[in-house]
Amino acid sequence: MKMVSMKMSAKEKKKMTSPLSADGPGYPCGLVLRLEKEQIQALGIGKFDVGQEVMVHAKGKVTSVSASNSDSDAGRRSCELQITDIAIRKAGKDDYDAGWDEAGEELEREGVKAQ
Repeated sequence: MKMVSMKMSAKEKKKMTSPLSADGPGYPCGLVLRLEKEQIQALGIGKFDVGQEVMVHAKGKVTSVSASNSDSDAGRRSCELQITDIAIRKAGKDDYDAGWDEAGEELEREGVKAQ
C-alpha cells in the first residue's frame, strides 16, 4: 500500500489561510482523527507524546460522493469515509514497512483487496 503525503503546498496553504494567519495549518481540514477516551481504551493505546509519530491503518466505507461545478470553483469533488476498523501503534524506523505488510496481509485474509 503506497503512503501519500497530504501536506499542503505553499500555494495551497496560502489559498486556504489568507487572510487568517501567516503560518496556517500544514494539512487540509478534515484529515484529523480525534479519538476519545473510549476509543483510546478500545484500541489499547498507551501514552503518546505531542509530536510523536504513529502508524495508522484503517478500513472504512465510502458513505458519500459529491461532485459539483460553480462559477468560482469548477470541478469540485469530495467523498466521505466512515472508518470501521482501525489500528494505531507507535511508529518505528525499522518496522515501518513490516507493519504495513502485516496489516495488508491481514486485510487480504479478510477478503479486502488493495487497489
